[in-house]
Amino acid sequence: MSFKKGLAQILIGTQIVAKGLDFPGVSLVGVITVDTAINMPDFRASERAFQLITQVAGRAGRGDFPGKVFVQTYSPDSFAIQAACRADIESFYREELKIRKNCFYPPYCSLLNITFTGSQEKILKNEALKVKKLLQNSQLSSLEVYGPAPCPRFRIKDNFRYSLLLKSRNEEILIKVEQTLKELDFDQKIKVAWDMNPQDML
Repeated sequence: MSFKKGLAQILIGTQIVAKGLDFPGVSLVGVITVDTAINMPDFRASERAFQLITQVAGRAGRGDFPGKVFVQTYSPDSFAIQAACRADIESFYREELKIRKNCFYPPYCSLLNITFTGSQEKILKNEALKVKKLLQNSQLSSLEVYGPAPCPRFRIKDNFRYSLLLKSRNEEILIKVEQTLKELDFDQKIKVAWDMNPQDML
């Protein structure tokens, strides 16, 4: 409230400050270490970085004063950062689709992310490998299986996390895999969860 009333001249915050706040007197905005967002191990990282920069930039210049935006980055040649600084949505869209097509990511496929969580890493890996072998022997067409690999957030409290990532052009194939997973008996020391077309790969 102090910032809105003009009693404070500087506002420091997380990404939440980019979400719909309307301060007409703001004429200067800075985005610090945007590389943190763009280098996340998630195929949507560039998209989210682009959204962040454009949203934050939209906070400046809403009143009688023109706005300026400064973006701190070690990757100034990144197409996402360049497009965001130009507010060029179409160029970003075209380039992002090209990358996703080459890497076989949505919208060119559907995903199923299977996560194995537990306190005993060896058991996790063994269970994940069993599921992978089962899927590879299932003769399901157009199914790609990646992993098992440690999740980006590998350890939460006392639990380890591994994942299998499945890709297919046919979402019905992944739905069949979900049904198979429901029928399997996993080691009681681990927790197995799966997410169709996850919004967060971490």
